[in-house]
Amino acid sequence: MQRLLATGGDLALLGLALAALATVAGRSFWMLDLASHFQHYYAWAAGLLLILNLVLRRRRAALVSVALLGLAAFHLLPYYLPRSEVAGAGVPYKAMLLNLNLHNQKTAAVRAEIAANDPDILVLQEVTPRWRDELKALPAGFKHSLDLPERGAFGMWILSKFELEDQDVQRRDGVAFLLLKYQVEGRTLAVVALHPLPPVGAAASRTRNAILADAAVNAAGEGGRIAIGDFNCSPWSPYFRHFLKVSGLRDSALGRGVHGTWMGGLLPGIPIDHVLVSPDIEVLDREVGNDVGSDHRAVVVKFQFSKQP
Repeated sequence: MQRLLATGGDLALLGLALAALATVAGRSFWMLDLASHFQHYYAWAAGLLLILNLVLRRRRAALVSVALLGLAAFHLLPYYLPRSEVAGAGVPYKAMLLNLNLHNQKTAAVRAEIAANDPDILVLQEVTPRWRDELKALPAGFKHSLDLPERGAFGMWILSKFELEDQDVQRRDGVAFLLLKYQVEGRTLAVVALHPLPPVGAAASRTRNAILADAAVNAAGEGGRIAIGDFNCSPWSPYFRHFLKVSGLRDSALGRGVHGTWMGGLLPGIPIDHVLVSPDIEVLDREVGNDVGSDHRAVVVKFQFSKQP
């Protein structure tokens, strides 16, 4: 029995090591990038293998387990280390993101989730003509609405309680991303809303990466900025890190743990729905929403400006 456990542990360590190497090499091949999305799974697996190897008194295998656990922790710790947020000078606002799922039929649950959070910026994705019709009676108070429903999975709808300064719709391979500017507290708040293709093949991955790159450039600049959407990309992907570097934004989830937003269930979901903010925006709170019939959960971020304009 001990030999069987040792053999199984070695095979699991080998698989975990290969996954870790794939994470590092994510830019070289689209399938390798997919391996980056499961760092929380790798941490649990490495921890269990460490316990197993300690019980079996297999020192070398235990050291390998520690190394793999440390590598996963390197990716995860920024999301668990507490951040000190500076008290902002303005009033708090809310940004809410929800991928509706075009096949979802639970309209009442979606309406209730939106009403309960009462966002100042609401971004809905996978908006079909049916969803557009069924959500006409959203809570009052939105001053601006830009809807681009589609029969496929890439329709989008953004609503805001802020005064609109400017808006633009850009497309890459037929997939839209939205560029909006709002007037808030005497300053401009730029919002980039995006939903690139899922990386389910080499061509789709290239398109996703190109949309992320284009959106990152448009999200860069000075002043208050938010990028929001289902990125079809986890925080540990090299393409997500590139987005942060080019845009100068940070993940609102930092210091608040890793919470899956897609395909949650018996196992933890994958965090692919993101709200990113500029340095002059302080995140007061961040929550992942309830089950509303979609394969995604809403992301709701409470924020304020850190200084006067």
